[in-house]
Amino acid sequence: RHNHRVQILTKQGAFLSEHHDFGRSSGLAIDRNDVIYTADSESTERSHPGWLKGIRIGSLRDGKVTMFIAPHKTDAPDGAMGEGIAIDAAGNIYTAEANLRGVTKYVKN
Repeated sequence: RHNHRVQILTKQGAFLSEHHDFGRSSGLAIDRNDVIYTADSESTERSHPGWLKGIRIGSLRDGKVTMFIAPHKTDAPDGAMGEGIAIDAAGNIYTAEANLRGVTKYVKN
């Protein structure tokens, strides 16, 4: 996450590509349709100027982000965003919330 990119490698570790539009990713998940889901809990004006914390969803093939989900509201001024991320077969998203010590579920409509 410190380099603000997602790198795609083969199972043997050979470089294939990298994408720079998914923020300062703390966690990521990829579904069977090559859709990538990233949780960015680290972007701030100090660590990644011009970027917001949140979930970015897009294509693993072309690296284009198609959806952004902002942090949910908490007592913290910047809201809360998960460190880890997972998706289920129905398309619901789960984030592991380190600061809140729990899991947040985002339901697909």
